[in-house]
Amino acid sequence: VGGGPLPWTTTEAAAVAVGGDDNDDDDDDAEILGCEAKRLTIFLISSAADGSVHRSVRKVARKMPKADLGVLSADRSGPGGVSYAVAALGHARCENSANQMSDTVFGAARRFEKGLSGSGLFEGGKKRLETQVELCGPEMEFDPWLMSLLR
Repeated sequence: VGGGPLPWTTTEAAAVAVGGDDNDDDDDDAEILGCEAKRLTIFLISSAADGSVHRSVRKVARKMPKADLGVLSADRSGPGGVSYAVAALGHARCENSANQMSDTVFGAARRFEKGLSGSGLFEGGKKRLETQVELCGPEMEFDPWLMSLLR
């Protein structure tokens, strides 16, 4: 993104800073918006109808609990700490199988989120989204979830 916020930058007459540049003036943006600067990392975990995810997701999930917390946790202290959110995106094509296989489809994302919560890498987590993207469009569940995170 060319250094500026993404196109959807306002909600209910309040500016929401999304994206931005790398010159570390986040505190200036927060003063303009009249709020405290907060950082949020969003993980989108896409899983197939059988629950399989990309090997990089499995690899990170396996290594996460073994992270060197002494080095990483010192960076997140204070009011500018980073929180996280996980969106589990399933790809079932049949509503019946989506309902029956939800534990299997979303299992990897749940384990990934559990690893994040115990890793000490983040200040805290937000509500997880579990949605079947083949059955309902992003405007039905993903967009409202994302907007709730930005408030």
